[in-house]
Amino acid sequence: LTALRLRYGTRLREVEWSWVSQQCSQCGYADEKKYQRGYLREKEQDYCRCPNPRCPFFGILQHVDVNAARNAVHKSLKSKEAAE
Repeated sequence: LTALRLRYGTRLREVEWSWVSQQCSQCGYADEKKYQRGYLREKEQDYCRCPNPRCPFFGILQHVDVNAARNAVHKSLKSKEAAE
């Protein structure tokens, strides 16, 4: 990643990865007990569904990797704002 960063002149920001795949990227909902029982995951554990009825993604299946990537971007942007 460092070589690509230097090649394209971009920045690399480290993000704490805890909970990125277990937390809803839209509303931030996370419930460790329900997640461990498979409540948030369906269909061969490749998709998740937020159980929070107030969430804009409530009832919508999304891929767990896409959800984790969105959370990583959100965390990166928050750390950038805190650093400025």
